[in-house]
Amino acid sequence: MKRPKLAIVYGAICGGCDVALVNLGEKLTTILEKYDIVYWPAVVDFRRDELKRISEVDIGIYMGALVSSEDIELAKLLRSRSKILVAYGTCTIYGGIPGLSALLGAKRVLEEVRFTLTTSLEEVELPKLAKLPELLESATSILKVVEPNIFAPGCPPSDSVNEALLEVLSDYARGIKPKGRIFLGEPTPLCNKCTRKPTDTSKISMSKIRRLHELKLIEDKCFLEQGVLCMGPVTRAACDLPCIKNNLPCVGCNGPALDIDDMGLEMLSALSSLLLVEEERELLEEGLVKEMDRLVDLIGTLYRYTLPSSLLIKLKLGDHRGE
Repeated sequence: MKRPKLAIVYGAICGGCDVALVNLGEKLTTILEKYDIVYWPAVVDFRRDELKRISEVDIGIYMGALVSSEDIELAKLLRSRSKILVAYGTCTIYGGIPGLSALLGAKRVLEEVRFTLTTSLEEVELPKLAKLPELLESATSILKVVEPNIFAPGCPPSDSVNEALLEVLSDYARGIKPKGRIFLGEPTPLCNKCTRKPTDTSKISMSKIRRLHELKLIEDKCFLEQGVLCMGPVTRAACDLPCIKNNLPCVGCNGPALDIDDMGLEMLSALSSLLLVEEERELLEEGLVKEMDRLVDLIGTLYRYTLPSSLLIKLKLGDHRGE
């Protein structure tokens, strides 16, 4: 029986997604023995032209955000060649960390990079550079370009998400094709499986907002009850709680839970119902606003992984970049 073909293509990545896959070790090699890897730059020294010469692949996996015209071209190419397209990682699905560039725009991003160089170029004769791909105004999600079949969220995807993906690959190699749109990882909020969840979640309240260095955390108590921002109420439960088990709050890297359109707005709504509940009458709106101001880098905190896919961007927040 002819083995199915697998291709892994990159947009803007940090390398963490590759590491997450490789960390599966023997489980990964067992699956890959059933496939012909026709393109995976981290594993074999492939060139872009070789990808263009491939007429068809069974499973195409795209990693990373789309930040340039070349990324868009590759995403469309992989979609056209792939029977099954996997959007792998939060950068691919929602825009991820690179998506914060939407706050600045392409020109400002290039200026920031240019003026933060640590090497003097005054006396260096630079070689002629090849023409670079056009930089998009801001990094974006693959969903703005093509429609994947399978979504594997996480920054990077957790072991549980990766193992679910391997099951899909194993089934496909045995002739069982996935049906419909598949989103790996539990769809409910992370709080549902959190080991710190209080017995009665309706009684959670925040007396004030604190940053991690301002208190000694109680390791079995809800972060929100201790005044520490935790994105658990709005984040998809697509991991095994590695941050929380290491006494750190959730930062939302799995993207939004099911039926949440905008993580940031949903989290602001949750905070407004939790913060200073008992003192609200005395503090009034001004007091609440003053306490909310303790949240440093509000957009970078609430939209760290999902800004390009947020309602803020849809409402053209980008018209006021850098002002």
